[in-house]
Amino acid sequence: EGVAYDYDPKLGRPSKMETVLPDGTVNVKVTREPYVTLNGKGELYLRIPSTGAFTELRRKFSQAAKRVPSVVYIDGSRNGSYTFDPKDFGFVRETLGGCALSTAAMQFIKKYFMNLAKHELATQDKNLENFTTERIGGFRQGKQLFGKQKKALAWLESQGGKGVIALDAGVGKSSFSVAYMLKMLRDGKLGTSGRVLWVCPKALVGNLPKEIHAFVEDADALIDRVDCMSYEKFSKEMAADPKFGNRYEAVFFDEAHKINKPGSKVAKFVLQMNHPRKIALTASPMEKSPMDAFCLMAITNNIDLTTKDGKQQQKAFRDRFCVEVGGKITGMKTDPTTARDLRVWIKQNLFFADKRDVEEVVLPRLKKETTVLTMTPQIENAYRQIAGTIQKDLSNLVLLYRDRATKGLPPDIEQRKNKLTKQLNMLNMISLMPDALKNPDGTPAIPGANNPKLDQAQQILEEKIGTGSRTLLFPDSPKMAQHTVKSLSERIPGKVHGVGLAKDIELWRDGAVIQKFKEQVYIAPDGSRYKKEDWAVFVMEYYVKPNPEIVSLTLTEKYCEGQNLQAFDTVIHLDRDTWNSERMKQRTARAWRTGATAASVSEHTLDMVYGDTKLTGTPADASLDQIRASLQQLDGELFDAVVVESQTEALGKEFFDMKKKDASFFELNRRMMKVQLSPYLARIGREE
Repeated sequence: EGVAYDYDPKLGRPSKMETVLPDGTVNVKVTREPYVTLNGKGELYLRIPSTGAFTELRRKFSQAAKRVPSVVYIDGSRNGSYTFDPKDFGFVRETLGGCALSTAAMQFIKKYFMNLAKHELATQDKNLENFTTERIGGFRQGKQLFGKQKKALAWLESQGGKGVIALDAGVGKSSFSVAYMLKMLRDGKLGTSGRVLWVCPKALVGNLPKEIHAFVEDADALIDRVDCMSYEKFSKEMAADPKFGNRYEAVFFDEAHKINKPGSKVAKFVLQMNHPRKIALTASPMEKSPMDAFCLMAITNNIDLTTKDGKQQQKAFRDRFCVEVGGKITGMKTDPTTARDLRVWIKQNLFFADKRDVEEVVLPRLKKETTVLTMTPQIENAYRQIAGTIQKDLSNLVLLYRDRATKGLPPDIEQRKNKLTKQLNMLNMISLMPDALKNPDGTPAIPGANNPKLDQAQQILEEKIGTGSRTLLFPDSPKMAQHTVKSLSERIPGKVHGVGLAKDIELWRDGAVIQKFKEQVYIAPDGSRYKKEDWAVFVMEYYVKPNPEIVSLTLTEKYCEGQNLQAFDTVIHLDRDTWNSERMKQRTARAWRTGATAASVSEHTLDMVYGDTKLTGTPADASLDQIRASLQQLDGELFDAVVVESQTEALGKEFFDMKKKDASFFELNRRMMKVQLSPYLARIGREE
């Protein structure tokens, strides 16, 4: 019945280590070792002996337990009694060095760890044969899934069809999703008329139907079961009917990093939709902060972060796991128990696959290079003037808001605060296109300025022309994108240069537009019809990728995801995409992905720095590019600590590796026990 016994040599008989009192509470008496059972509330209950021999162990455990919020001390027990969650069993066992478990506690803990380990067991190689295209059925002849995709399918199945699927760019989120939809059909989860909802950025609405046509034998039959819509349309549907999602058997959110901020309008609707099968798909589960990943996992677990309870859970996660400096998360807590709890929680809720770990294909070698470009005196002078104004205004704002100063501040300090964004944008423009900036009267803002970044980009392109190499360029703004394509087409005459803007895609030669594609309906050569919202997918697929005459393609933010541009083998970052390291990875991933034919992909990051070498090492002496580089390195380290390291955690290891001995293997031999207790030999003699 889950009761353990101890031997009482004074009484000469076994005694129960726990008894249930009339009020339902459990009374535990232990003298020889710590003991774990279930209390009257069904919680795991730990009792450490109160004798002097265990004083040091009680003190040690009391200090260690302060690091684990879910290990709760029971007042008045002299550091001897605690309740804890089953997830804390590894911590309890390791801190104590060992303990006795009642049968009830053992079964309770075993059930928890078996459930925890089901994801681990499901993704073992021997189980992946159930997730091949042949076993799932419905695929075109010869189509296969990567091993990582099969593992993701097995993991999602073990999760009951909900969770965050973070497949790196090129691993195949779309084909994975198609496979899961086909499996739902095969398993009868869609019934005869069940439907699936696919939500994605507007520019990518046409991608899923294209993937279905490429992979599925009866493509039209599956497409008829899927509703594809943009996040904007999804928001309107949810605003009109909060139960809109109930019409669907599963809901996929593609490029889910777009909804990782609980305060955004779209994320609010996604969080408020309660559904048993919500699947968040992304190559970037954490763009800048671990709270990004927490939001995605809240979405798939139906935790509404817009409610009081949801906000409390969000704060509890941040307080428990994150290290903050000045309100910014700079790292994760590193004590072993907290770090393990984080890894376990992440791995339970998120499946991540790095494209470098895909065994079936060999990725091109990625050659990364950061080129430091020195500002000319004219550019540096203009840059420092604005940077100095920003620094001064920021210092005054600190005095105003942090130190509550009321004297010595400029009278227009509040107005200056509102101008900071504009000033930061001006620094960007000076870095990106100093040669094109104009004063209000039309005269050059920086007389005689060249453009170091475009000079370097031109040099890279000219070195590659004639080799079959093609180059992607990423600036920070549409204005810079237009300036880049015009300048390159003038600097490298006779060649075709493209630019992808929000509303059109243009091809340039010799400083002029030679062809323009606009947002409209297109008919593919095979007769398939591309809707108006899918125009960019069509143009890239049929006009840009197959055309080797296009030697460079400058792309704005809209094209940083969802585009497969393996025909290009060089990537130039003209800026660092504001402060976002994951966005930088997404840019490069347009070319560096599975399916690339080049032996290597070159990535060039162009940073502008001051020419003045008299630097003090303060942030004021660093350009925006340098500051962003430092922050992006920090973001990358955070990503590894939160996402990558979690995937190496063996779920349930602390239970399955434990050396266990079941009491049923031992026969209770009172005489032998008496003999072993030498202080009572005299009593044994009398009994003899």
